[in-house]
Amino acid sequence: MMARHTSSGKAAVAACAAMVLAMIPGAPAIAQSASQPAAETAEPAAPRPAVRSVFGSVAVSFVDLRGQDRTWSLASGGAAFNTSGTGVTTIEVQRAARPGLENIRGVVRHDETLSDDTSVYLQASASGGDPLREQWGVGGGIVQRISAQLQLTLDARAARYRTPGAAGQRSAFTGLAVNPGVVITPKGTPLELSAQVIALRNDRKDWQFGGAVRALYYVGDRDFLLAGASRYPENELGRVRQLTSGYVGLRHELGRGIGLRVTAEHARLENTWTARTVSIGLEKRF
Repeated sequence: MMARHTSSGKAAVAACAAMVLAMIPGAPAIAQSASQPAAETAEPAAPRPAVRSVFGSVAVSFVDLRGQDRTWSLASGGAAFNTSGTGVTTIEVQRAARPGLENIRGVVRHDETLSDDTSVYLQASASGGDPLREQWGVGGGIVQRISAQLQLTLDARAARYRTPGAAGQRSAFTGLAVNPGVVITPKGTPLELSAQVIALRNDRKDWQFGGAVRALYYVGDRDFLLAGASRYPENELGRVRQLTSGYVGLRHELGRGIGLRVTAEHARLENTWTARTVSIGLEKRF
């Protein structure tokens, strides 16, 4: 999919929530760099563990495909590593399965904190099997804090898709996506609101536009409720159509560094299918 991405605790949770149903599930928070050296009398800071977290999720979709019932699944697992004092590298493997179709996708992402107000990331992906996902993709983005209540975001991505079709049709195309966004945290509230414009260059080399909105309501340092909606152009088996979706979810801290995520989504791909999806994910932080 081309689209679909404080206090120290809330910063970590928000980074994970931004990926729910949007970019890489379970992506780690970007580490906060220290702006001042520690005082001489302070105890030395504990070294960061090599492994930041491990995570996994399973999603099951009940699909009405042109009047026929289908069950699809998506399973993923991965780990995040502290690769520098201000950087985190995440490796994830995903398996998408539909009746008679299967795709394995790998993703590598690196997040880097440039300052207390600026962070960036780079990402690369590749997949094999049936053309349910991109052949390869590269992308990156930036988050810039303007004030305590306002952040601006920008994501860009290019991906190569195979196009299964009749003889003589183009066998693949490269799609481009540019997604500017904004994150607002109203002062004195446990609420976080975000919106994103989604611009996609499709298989016909035309630009199509969409958008996404999301709300998080914190009920604890790491616990939150989540709701969102989107409508944007999405590639499906080599063709770009409008995808409309709405979802709700929650994250709950189970203790010992383990977090549980549950989401439910209703999505409709224009003139193709309607799906009801339930996803459950677990993350262990070290």
